[in-house]
Amino acid sequence: MAATGLKPLNVNGRMARDGLQTVILLLASFAALAGAGTSGSTPLTPVGAIQAATDDGNIPAWTGGLTPSQWPDSYRQRGDRLADPYADDQPLFWLTADTWRDHADMLSAGHQALFKRYPGYRMPVYRSRRSAAFPEMIYAATAANASRAKLTDADTLQGAAVGFPFPQPNSGTEVLWNHRLKYRSDGLQRDNVEGVVYPDGSHTLNHRVERALFTYATSNTTLQDAAMVGYYAGTIISPIMHSGTAILLHEPVNVTKDPVRAWLYNAGQRRVRRTPSWGYDDPIPGTDGMQTADQLDMFHGPLDRYDWTLLGRKPMLIPYNSYRMSSGQLQYRDIATAKHPNPKHTRYELHRVWVVEATVKAGLRHRYARRVFYIDEDSWSIALVDLYDSRGTLWRFQEGHLVSYYPAQTVTALPEVIHDLHSGRYFITAMNNEHAAYQPVGDLRLEDFSVRALRRMVARP
Repeated sequence: MAATGLKPLNVNGRMARDGLQTVILLLASFAALAGAGTSGSTPLTPVGAIQAATDDGNIPAWTGGLTPSQWPDSYRQRGDRLADPYADDQPLFWLTADTWRDHADMLSAGHQALFKRYPGYRMPVYRSRRSAAFPEMIYAATAANASRAKLTDADTLQGAAVGFPFPQPNSGTEVLWNHRLKYRSDGLQRDNVEGVVYPDGSHTLNHRVERALFTYATSNTTLQDAAMVGYYAGTIISPIMHSGTAILLHEPVNVTKDPVRAWLYNAGQRRVRRTPSWGYDDPIPGTDGMQTADQLDMFHGPLDRYDWTLLGRKPMLIPYNSYRMSSGQLQYRDIATAKHPNPKHTRYELHRVWVVEATVKAGLRHRYARRVFYIDEDSWSIALVDLYDSRGTLWRFQEGHLVSYYPAQTVTALPEVIHDLHSGRYFITAMNNEHAAYQPVGDLRLEDFSVRALRRMVARP
């Protein structure tokens, strides 16, 4: 058995024919670049990950990700709910209260805390599959950004458009910028069911209707007009106590010079008001204080309140290829169980992640005084975050259950979870099992994200 305790895997992955020549050329262009902890001859993927397998084979080589020729036959057309391409996989083993310490070096502090707090908590460990894939325009733009992108301060980016700005990061801020500007498709519409689950399993779930338009990573974006990350609008339609609460966000790329613009609709007052400020640890309406503005999409917004340290890259067990968590065959009660989401439907794999530590700057404040991020090297998606309070105590823990959303060639978290390790409750968001599937769309317009459009959305979501 390998030193990690995982069974070596003989992965005979194959490169899909789709875009093969482009991917090979981009791999060659990155072969000369080397990141922290790699040698100068280490071949890299088009987004800057280590292409090769680990020596023990527990993490396979990246061979192009989940491209169209590898989509499951049961997925018939764009707009269908995702079919699990790995539905026949079975856990290699389960981590339990009796065995997790044998693998502690591959577990975040948050996962270790869950095992300590909940004797019945379990983690199914599956074969690792490097399914992340992006459009060829993202690969080409990332290669171009590698030699021109730069930060003049933590929140001011220059010389980047469309692709990941820093495929070989030299700082923690550069890693977070890769997450912030990752390709998410042109736009999306979705039903988002979310809520706080209490230790006894009781919960009230909110149903939020959301739409987003992403403008940084599109085929029409140039260096001159890559000024906006995107636009978001969402309204709660149930339960009745929260119905009508709505939010509109316009997010620039450089948010300290051009802050996020936010509008809130209060159903009781029946009016839209512009918020004087938005971001940092402002609570998100409807989340009972469990989610802050900068926890949207695992992390969102300005970086200037923290000092950022890049701790390196290492193999970690993270939620990955979590297609079962968004299965239409499950109900919300099957997932949102007492103490933690039902382990029966989760999936964890060994992947290399970038580890970044953020500590609040002297003289500034934030409810999370220290954060430790674990970012998937293949997608620049944040998978895990350890959250510490001002006393240095591990307070909360975020998990993003990642899936390769193959129709749009992107990676997203379905769902996201924030565990409160003090109270025993947790907040879960981005569920849609009993509603329409997550829908990447390309026909949204800027006009759909005006104050007038928000009023229409509240009147008829």
